[in-house]
Amino acid sequence: MQNKIYETVQNIVEMVTHTKLTVNNRKRECVDARMIYAYVLRHSVGASLASIGMSINKDHTTIIHYIKTMDNLLEVDREVARKYIRCKELLLLSEQPLNLLDERDEILEINRLKEQVEILERKNKLLEEENKRITKQTGRFMNILELIEENTPSGEEYLIERKIKKMFNE
Repeated sequence: MQNKIYETVQNIVEMVTHTKLTVNNRKRECVDARMIYAYVLRHSVGASLASIGMSINKDHTTIIHYIKTMDNLLEVDREVARKYIRCKELLLLSEQPLNLLDERDEILEINRLKEQVEILERKNKLLEEENKRITKQTGRFMNILELIEENTPSGEEYLIERKIKKMFNE
């Protein structure tokens, strides 16, 4: 059972990152993929540091470093955060629905739902940051856009585009 979940997580991470986890190099994309793999296994499956390390031919201390680094990267690196979120989503989608038969199954389902909430909260945070960035970039042009929209008949946008290009000597 344990090997199956490791294999599932490995396949998901390799698909999302377009990188082989077992490749032994220090390229950023390879290291990021291994960190995402370790982080998902540790936080979603509760895998031991040693077993995660053995699955990708790394020492448990390297896995500790990966997990600490991922804690920081998830806050500052949007691309790594997106890849991590996508991996978690795919992992949750790959799990079979539970038949809630007893209290243990209910607890597992609650934990799975908590993970989904965590993913959605991280995704929401990324989208909010992206929205702020776009608003900041476009904010200074809003008056110009409103003026163009108010005074340009539908289908005549190409005329305004030509005039703007001429104004900027393009």
